[in-house]
Amino acid sequence: MAEFLERTWHRCKKIDRLPENFLDNNRHEEILRWYNQHPRSLRGTVIIDDDKQLEALPPNLKNRLVLTSPSVGLTDELAEQAISILRAAV
Repeated sequence: MAEFLERTWHRCKKIDRLPENFLDNNRHEEILRWYNQHPRSLRGTVIIDDDKQLEALPPNLKNRLVLTSPSVGLTDELAEQAISILRAAV
């Protein structure tokens, strides 16, 4: 995993995150709002979050979701899943 990241990180145009949630939207609403404000190809996009409400995202976003456990976080297996999503975009 680390080797893949070392070889490919420089190709990333931008690593982004949601802005501060001033509107107190739930995560589902936050992600939809971000996506609607940044209409672009989802190629190279992965969503890593622990909110189970995100299972209700539209299919074009849900297939980019890596759902983590709030108590465990990002495991090696889930990191590999995220990398697979990013590799498919290359």
